[in-house]
Amino acid sequence: MTEAADAQVEAARKLFAGACDFIWGATSAEQLPPDKLNEVAFVGRSNAGKSSLVNALTGRKSLARVSQTPGATRQINFFDLGGKLMLVDLPGYGFAKRSKAEANAWLRSNAGEQPHVGGLKPPNAWGLFDVHGNAAEWTGDKYDAAYYATSPKTNPFDDPGAALYPHAVRGGSWDDDAPRLRSAARRTSMEAWSRRDPQNPKSLWWHTDATFVGFRVVAEMDNPPR
Repeated sequence: MTEAADAQVEAARKLFAGACDFIWGATSAEQLPPDKLNEVAFVGRSNAGKSSLVNALTGRKSLARVSQTPGATRQINFFDLGGKLMLVDLPGYGFAKRSKAEANAWLRSNAGEQPHVGGLKPPNAWGLFDVHGNAAEWTGDKYDAAYYATSPKTNPFDDPGAALYPHAVRGGSWDDDAPRLRSAARRTSMEAWSRRDPQNPKSLWWHTDATFVGFRVVAEMDNPPR
């Protein structure tokens, strides 16, 4: 090697032999740290040795946690290498140890106590995103626990009239457990959800104090003729 290359190798050796500290962990895109340093990411299948490689390069035994169970690591871990480089240990793919509900929706066990941007989870069979979980869906139906005992069998709709409450909310949210993530799971809207709405009269659908509730906007794919 040339003298310049030798110097670069020695500088890299000193860098990786120096201080390296865990500084951040993230389980979602919203939790990622700000970009401050160039990053080197370690990506691969579960149990392929990514964390072990981080430990070997930095001369540590336990800087990056090594799991014996494929798919057990779900967090993206960030390590500051001497203030000059960021090492990023990514969760393995191929053997993700998570439930079907967590793979397809945001719920209490994976949402980090907050709603998420729509469309980050796979759509359902009809191409609709976030039907279950994330934000529970506020509907135009009046909430009546006994309504379906006597309702029409086809397209039942319990008209609430001009009443603001109670409307039916469906599908579960980021604040619910997996059994609540289904279209048949209903709950009633409450006046307390709009406590901080400054409008008078209050909005029918703007729930200032219910961050677990949303509504779905539907539009035609083709513009109707004028």
